[in-house]
Amino acid sequence: VHGGFQRIFFSSISSIDTFFCFLSSASIRLTMNQTNAEDKRKAREEKKKQKEALDSAFHLEDTVELEDFFLNTNYVVVTYNVSDRVVKAYSLKDTITDYDLTGQVVWPGTDILLNYMVHANQSSLLSGRKCIELGAGAGIVGLLAAQYCKEMVFTDHNDIVLDLINQNIQYNQEINATTQCSCSSYKLDWHDVKKVVGSSFPSSWSWMKGCEVLLGSDIIYSVDAVMALIATVNLMFSVASTSSSYPVFILSYVSRWRNVDEALCEGLQNQPWSVTDVPLTDFLDTVSDRLKHGRLYVIRPNQ
Repeated sequence: VHGGFQRIFFSSISSIDTFFCFLSSASIRLTMNQTNAEDKRKAREEKKKQKEALDSAFHLEDTVELEDFFLNTNYVVVTYNVSDRVVKAYSLKDTITDYDLTGQVVWPGTDILLNYMVHANQSSLLSGRKCIELGAGAGIVGLLAAQYCKEMVFTDHNDIVLDLINQNIQYNQEINATTQCSCSSYKLDWHDVKKVVGSSFPSSWSWMKGCEVLLGSDIIYSVDAVMALIATVNLMFSVASTSSSYPVFILSYVSRWRNVDEALCEGLQNQPWSVTDVPLTDFLDTVSDRLKHGRLYVIRPNQ
């Protein structure tokens, strides 16, 4: 009996020890889990504080626009002498062409159209007319035209470029106080014109009406742009003042991409227009290397 009691006693002690070991182990695991959870909570709070500090330092809560990233308005005054005419305007010497701010720079096609306008004005092409420049950029072409015509409308689709145009309009009004031409500027995206083809004419585009001369220099840069440009010219021809010589669209550009050239030629051929390809030697004494691939088209709707 004594031996049996002893076995039961020690067995009970062993069970109790096992039970307390279990409790101790569970308590340790619980403590460890609580410690891990607390550590994770503190780590999350620390990360949150670090992010808030970075946001505060770098203003990451603000939207960063590509326009702001590439923006450069360190303009310089450039002077263009064409025969007895002088045009001065602000523009950039160069630009980051990965973003759509190429209108801040004056491109080679401008030289072609400037010289043609001075040459063609002998037949009063611009005198007393309402002119619209498409894709005006810095507005060099329109500023020269304003020395002849009665009303000059500058257009571009980029707000920053429009600011530059307005700056140049103001600058030239100050240096050419005798010029009687009325100048204005409007935002125009040719792709918006494509969207309204076949619809009623938007009242917000009433400034297009009565146009006699359209001007464009180096505004051909993609197949899509060619199609949008043709739609825009078609619309402007439809609301233009018509006579024996008007309306007329004068387009200069320097050829850069064969697919764009092909799209332009095909697009012009598919319109009810008369297109004259004017040789550059007709109005330029010499054709420089930068203009050797240049073209000038005089485009009129068929009468």
